[in-house]
Amino acid sequence: MEKEISKARTLGQIGAILSLLYFIPVVGWAFALAGMVLLYLSMEDLVRSTSYEGAEKRLLTAVIIEIVSWVAFIVVFFLGLVAIRRAMVSPAPGNACYGEGGPYLELPFFGLVCMAELPNWGVILMSLAIPYVLNIIAGLMYRDAFSQVGDLTGVSEFHTAGNLIMWGRILSIVLVGFIVDFVGRVVLSVSFFSMPESLPLPGAKPGDSHVNNSENDGV
Repeated sequence: MEKEISKARTLGQIGAILSLLYFIPVVGWAFALAGMVLLYLSMEDLVRSTSYEGAEKRLLTAVIIEIVSWVAFIVVFFLGLVAIRRAMVSPAPGNACYGEGGPYLELPFFGLVCMAELPNWGVILMSLAIPYVLNIIAGLMYRDAFSQVGDLTGVSEFHTAGNLIMWGRILSIVLVGFIVDFVGRVVLSVSFFSMPESLPLPGAKPGDSHVNNSENDGV
């Protein structure tokens, strides 16, 4: 006896493809969010009534943590822009900032800013560390969730996709991380297209269905 998973496979295929479109300006986040919802529904259907139940909750938690990390990054980024804007000074000779607050710092798109008016660099790094750490936690949970799907379906590409997405989050501190994450999402799409039509039911061995059919044919 086997479990039909064609619905879960189709949802996963569509969801994985939509999650690849996050880089599209303005609407990319909506495509990515819709894709993650479909991936959650796919995984929920896949692991239902199996020993892997709970993997879908891990995926949902990863999505929530990722959203929180992006909100935290946007807040930090916005506050940074406000701080830089307030520190902008006129290059006029004798400006009080140079005499009292230290030298100027020339930034692209902003011009001259007073270094004394900028936040402490330690505070800036600590603020950026919050979304970075959250992003890594999300990556670890993605890896665990997709690895469980790989164990359930026997599709090894799920393990590869989970590892690439995890390393993409770890390396997101440099630009290469976004490339690794994107490649991981591509492999995830391939994984769903590599899934079988059905899976053995819990407790049944992979060859049980074939053996039973052969016996019935002999009768």
